[in-house]
Amino acid sequence: MVPKRWMWRCLVPSLVASVALVVAAPSAALAAPVRDGVINGCTIMDNPTPTHYSLCPNADLSGAELNGVNLSYAKLNGAHLDGASLMSASLIGTHLEHASLIGTHLEHADLRGAYLSGAELKNAYLNGAHLDGAHLERISSVSSATRLDGAHLDGAHLEFAYFNDATLNGATLYGATLGGAVFNGAHLEGVSLDDQYLGRASFRDAYLNGAHLNGAHLDFAFLKGAHLNSAQLGGAYLNGAHLDFADLRGAYLTDAHLTNVSWYNTICQDGQLTMPKGTLSSCPT
Repeated sequence: MVPKRWMWRCLVPSLVASVALVVAAPSAALAAPVRDGVINGCTIMDNPTPTHYSLCPNADLSGAELNGVNLSYAKLNGAHLDGASLMSASLIGTHLEHASLIGTHLEHADLRGAYLSGAELKNAYLNGAHLDGAHLERISSVSSATRLDGAHLDGAHLEFAYFNDATLNGATLYGATLGGAVFNGAHLEGVSLDDQYLGRASFRDAYLNGAHLNGAHLDFAFLKGAHLNSAQLGGAYLNGAHLDFADLRGAYLTDAHLTNVSWYNTICQDGQLTMPKGTLSSCPT
């Protein structure tokens, strides 16, 4: 019969070794490399450059957690990023043409020079995102839940883009091209659009209270039902514009160009109405 003290001498080292293995296993898992990670077949390149980047067209990255990840210059055209989280991610020069970004979180992401033409941004969150020089021509399906508050869109290409019901309060759009863009029902309070070209753009029922539109080119723009309370429109070009049912109370229109404007039931700066409900044929400048 083996003495008990000898049994313990044999068992203790084995138990210690077993415990050590159990403890060490999670540490090994936590130490897994994160560089050049692969998500659903898409390899995320580390330290991307214009010649060394992630090549993942049409990839399915729905719901992926990519906060702070560097995807600059990546080819993600046609990719599905619905519900993905890319907060503070770097997407400089990234190709996202016709990508699906429904409900995607892009708060404070860097999208300077990115290509988003034809992308779907319904319910996306872009608060504080940098989109300077980005290409957003003909983006689609933007909704009331799409948030671009405080976004930087300086020099962005927004021709014929759809921002219906989107929120862009406090966004900057210096030097952006907005010809033919659609902002029906959008919130643009306090936005600065001085001297911008907005010819034939549509702002039907949009909220432009306190917006700066001095010298802006709004010829033939559609502003029916727009809220322009206290908006600055000094020297703006509104020839042929539609201001039917618009609310201009407190707006500044000194030296504005208003040839052939449509004034049907417009609320003027002093609260008076134009015809047919009112007596004025047009609002004074």
